[in-house]
Amino acid sequence: MVYGALGILNKYNEIGSVIAVKFLACFLVVILVWEIPGVFEWVWSPFTFLLGYTDPSKPQLPLLHEWHFRSGLDRYIWIIGMIYAYYHPTVERWMEKLEETEIKRRISIKAAVVLISSVMAWEDYTGDLHLPDPHLVKVRCSRWSTQIVAFLIPEYPMLNFMLTTSIYVAISYRLFDLTNTLKIAFVPRYLKCW
Repeated sequence: MVYGALGILNKYNEIGSVIAVKFLACFLVVILVWEIPGVFEWVWSPFTFLLGYTDPSKPQLPLLHEWHFRSGLDRYIWIIGMIYAYYHPTVERWMEKLEETEIKRRISIKAAVVLISSVMAWEDYTGDLHLPDPHLVKVRCSRWSTQIVAFLIPEYPMLNFMLTTSIYVAISYRLFDLTNTLKIAFVPRYLKCW
């Protein structure tokens, strides 16, 4: 869906209002397909022979139940990844500008970002790693595609949180580099939409 969204009218992808409309259209498609009852089944029913699954422990469920559940887990994250990717150069320029400011102001801004991110991460901490990371924007989609859910040391949730976050970020950076390498190797230049 990412390639479809960016490939349609791709010569206008540099215009902010066009890309904003594309992002909005992506959200509307996801809402239409996954949130409105019956639409998902209508869209995917031609592929039931390929995607259908009967759970032996729950034979009463529809054949596309598992596909609906699995495909719906991260249905919005790919759009967030596109937004991060699109605004990455802007955020990078902000970061460069920040590095040029006086040290007191720079430390204050960085501390505020870390504090807000930490509060958001703590508020959202439910066992799965779902961290806001404006300073790690380069990781983009890779970080969501490698979600690690682990409780390694009983009764030490913050230690587990720190450990799994470190593993998570390391794997995400590795996958980000690997994705870029594979993209360069396998996607011809004339097919690139952005």
